[in-house]
Amino acid sequence: MKRQRKQEIEDSLPDQATFGADFKVALLPSLDQLINVVIPEKQSIILEAIRSVSMKYSNFYLTLDDMNKKIRNVSNLLGRSVETSNPFPAIEEVQLGVVSKIEKFESFDALKAFNLEWEKWEEASSTTIPSTAFIRSFEAAYHSLSLLKLNTNLSSLVDLEINMTENGTRRIIATMLIWQGSAVKAYQNWPVL
Repeated sequence: MKRQRKQEIEDSLPDQATFGADFKVALLPSLDQLINVVIPEKQSIILEAIRSVSMKYSNFYLTLDDMNKKIRNVSNLLGRSVETSNPFPAIEEVQLGVVSKIEKFESFDALKAFNLEWEKWEEASSTTIPSTAFIRSFEAAYHSLSLLKLNTNLSSLVDLEINMTENGTRRIIATMLIWQGSAVKAYQNWPVL
């Protein structure tokens, strides 16, 4: 069966002699359409797909960066607002703060590097092919995002941190927050970091 089909295909092909000058000239309009229409259209579609995904990556990075700044602001406000006096003479300088986990994400650095390359490419014309640095940063961002363990729990984004001086030694006490419904339960690990 395969041999018969192969023979039919070979029989339907024109003889090598028929690929003369006339045949080659007749192919010029098709070649022109391929070079000037089909390839540019495909390139444009691919570039637009890259731009679309890149814009989403950039927006995600900018959202994380903005959230990071807001967490710092909340931490500063919390540190100024909470009464930190205590009845223990050995404990001094108690400070509360919310610490962002965002900058610790492997993806954050990859997204930041990608965003810099994205901004460079975005300034170029829409037909400019991305640089090698852009492609590498895009691949790194894609890879790191595929490994990112981010969920909707606040505890995946922030930690509550208590700093204090105990008997003259600076201590950091980490508190893990677990969200259940609308209430927050604080489980204290109390490790000295």
